[in-house]
Amino acid sequence: PVSGITPGKIYVISFWYKDNTKTAGSSGIRLWSNFTNGGAYVAPATDIKGIIQPDATLESVTAWTQFSVEVTAPAGVDGFNFEIRATKNNNGVIDNCSIVEKQ
Repeated sequence: PVSGITPGKIYVISFWYKDNTKTAGSSGIRLWSNFTNGGAYVAPATDIKGIIQPDATLESVTAWTQFSVEVTAPAGVDGFNFEIRATKNNNGVIDNCSIVEKQ
């Protein structure tokens, strides 16, 4: 959980990953996060759902690769659950996760 999120501000969410899993070109890794209000889950609006809960997983890569997206915090939130999903039988490695306010 990340506290101190301000509605209307733009946040850059990023992490580095690499993966040797070869499943139809997919690493099985994807961002799967949500905003919160007082610690409670806030369902993502349609305009940001594809950013913080994308349908597709990232491509399988053998070299460290950075994933990064920008999202505007919606009204009525004060926190963020930074989560990354990985499918079973995944050999991926994730490092240097961050969420920062865009300056």
